[in-house]
Amino acid sequence: MNFLVRVLSLLVGVATAFAGYFIMAAEGWPEPLEHMFVERSAIGGSVALLGAALCWSAFKPTPRRRVSAPPASAAPEPEVYVAPEAAVAEAPPVGAEDAQPHAVEVHTTPPDPIEHEPATDAAPANDETRPIADLLAAGDRLHAEGRLDDALDSYAEALDLARAAHAAHPDDADAARTLAGALKSNGDVHDEEGRLDTAIELYEEALGLNRTLVSTGAPADRRRLSLVLERLGDCREARGHRSRAADLYRESLGIGEGLVRDDPGNPLYAEDLAATQARIRELEDVLTPA
Repeated sequence: MNFLVRVLSLLVGVATAFAGYFIMAAEGWPEPLEHMFVERSAIGGSVALLGAALCWSAFKPTPRRRVSAPPASAAPEPEVYVAPEAAVAEAPPVGAEDAQPHAVEVHTTPPDPIEHEPATDAAPANDETRPIADLLAAGDRLHAEGRLDDALDSYAEALDLARAAHAAHPDDADAARTLAGALKSNGDVHDEEGRLDTAIELYEEALGLNRTLVSTGAPADRRRLSLVLERLGDCREARGHRSRAADLYRESLGIGEGLVRDDPGNPLYAEDLAATQARIRELEDVLTPA
């Protein structure tokens, strides 16, 4: 606040204070103000206080903002250097501003493998099978979250569509793969919820489709057959059909050994084989008399 403003505030404050005092103390007011002493005192006191506040503001010192310097012992923050990564493409040469921008490759950590392979891996990208793939993917997410009833709703809807697609194209291997995947997904939920008879029926149907598809020799088809054999073996063992379960496990074991032999560096095949071997050992312990 500069000097002129301070002087003006002081003058206005003094005048306001005297005006307030005059309202309270002066006599000879016309009627009815002459007898309204309390009201005049309240008004006059308020005006006098306002004048005093203006006078105080005229002499109030203006605080200065203090800028604190950093302590002498404080070390400057180190400069962070971000090293270029292989995932980011190199900058284009000078003068190539109008050229096509370079593509940037982003590497992300792959999710943990799950035993059910979504039908999107096998189904053709067309309008007929895309809804089935979406329903199976949604069921997979719900299944992973433990929402079995909701997952079964998605799987069951996908199964109805997959049956219709396979009936319309009985010679289409992709339609058969999609149907086999939907059957296995439905069987998994029924198995987990204890409906073994329904699960066995679904697994048996999926097994028949997978046996036909495995003739292509594709590793993915062979692995799907191995997984269905194990699932069906689990249900048969739970039903007390141990001999039948042992046969299913041994067939799955042969497929798993072939996959590992063909691709020894694939950790997924190694995990599958280890799981099958563990199943066989457990069942043999039960079948072998003490």
